[in-house]
Amino acid sequence: MLKCIMKRGEFWPAGQRCGHSLQEISYRGCFKPQLAGFFIQNFSAPGDVVCDPFMGRGTTPLEAALLGRKAVGMDANPLGEMLVKPRLNPPELQEIEARLASIPWSRFSPLRDDLLAFYHPQTLQKITALRDYLLEKDSAYQLDAIDA
Repeated sequence: MLKCIMKRGEFWPAGQRCGHSLQEISYRGCFKPQLAGFFIQNFSAPGDVVCDPFMGRGTTPLEAALLGRKAVGMDANPLGEMLVKPRLNPPELQEIEARLASIPWSRFSPLRDDLLAFYHPQTLQKITALRDYLLEKDSAYQLDAIDA
């Protein structure tokens, strides 16, 4: 949800340095979405295509979509698509809750001993069950927006 009001024509005042919660993701070399938002709002109109050929984590395409533009982005690093795609089409909270309730959390897979230094055994068991679930769905080509 956008938390602040951005004023058209002003460059980088306090109101432009806060943004939508979908933009909150850490990535090397990223910039604030308000910078992209300033240029998108001032140099395009709703419905225009905004293209970012070096999108990184997807700041510009996501900001363009949030501002009613058609977003296009690409990057040499495949991580960029994995980071931006789910944020362009976020599922509803109820859909996420239903999906989490359907995961077989008690399915037993061997725990990796080297990871027990970082996770409590019960936490690692759930992470492993989630990983197994997603890998199984991926191998059957059944991953969807909720899984993403």
